[in-house]
Amino acid sequence: METVLADQETVAQPHDTVLECVEKTEKIKAFVPLALVVLCVAPPVLGNLLHFRLGSALVNGVVCFLIAGLLIKGVNRFVLAPFQTFRYKRAAEQLAREIQSSDQMVLQKRIWWVDTPGALAITRQGQLVIMDQNSRYQRLYLRPDQIVGVSVEREATHVTDTRHGGRFTVGGLSRGGLFGGYTFGGRSRSTTRTVETAFLEIQYQLDRNGVTYITVVPFGTARRDAEALRTTIARLVQNV
Repeated sequence: METVLADQETVAQPHDTVLECVEKTEKIKAFVPLALVVLCVAPPVLGNLLHFRLGSALVNGVVCFLIAGLLIKGVNRFVLAPFQTFRYKRAAEQLAREIQSSDQMVLQKRIWWVDTPGALAITRQGQLVIMDQNSRYQRLYLRPDQIVGVSVEREATHVTDTRHGGRFTVGGLSRGGLFGGYTFGGRSRSTTRTVETAFLEIQYQLDRNGVTYITVVPFGTARRDAEALRTTIARLVQNV
């Protein structure tokens, strides 16, 4: 990301610790699934190829690839996802301390660690301070005239839960089947619910007519909190 200086110094020094944390975590998330595929698929395929069993190599390769896919899903859910959340949450808390220690008094601040860590704050002087991956965790001091847009976006996910009722039979057995029997249950019931998540999009330019950057702040189901922060930032822009 290029650094453009306005009337005053816009960008401070990069936060190397958080940047290193994000880069290492992304490398681990990319390496582990690839390593699992290689470990699951390579041994049986190579073993059959060495004995010139091409058909067995193909079949074993497909079966082991499917097994590797299931294994990767489990590792992502129970290992990599909690690992990322733990590291990114600590990084976001570190960014919050960094913003709080700035020379200007902070009136509001927000941190997040979904997808990538980040933090923002609004100062008494009317500036918006942002530290996120787009800026490589450099501290950006944005004046209201550098903010070109702010909006709340929403995503809806439909989740279906299906419950299967049990079946049981009252009666006796004979060679021809059931006699005097009656079957209960066996029904399936599905319930669909909609989960809505909100996120705040902040568009800004470091230089007039320059590149427009976007910071995305996740709010989960707290849509009203996102709307409140959007209103606060919009007021800053209106007062210019």
